[in-house]
Amino acid sequence: MLEIRRLKLAGYPFRADDLKYRDWLLLGALEEKLGSEQKKNELELTLLKTI
Repeated sequence: MLEIRRLKLAGYPFRADDLKYRDWLLLGALEEKLGSEQKKNELELTLLKTI
């Protein structure tokens, strides 16, 4: 799933029928999790810069 995410981020032209429904759901969940972790890390860095 991480390889599929990398391809998607790199601009690979996925079509809706390229992945199974469950794979799209897993990819979405992965994006949500990694996105929230990235935002958390960015917030921590911002807070550290203000100290």
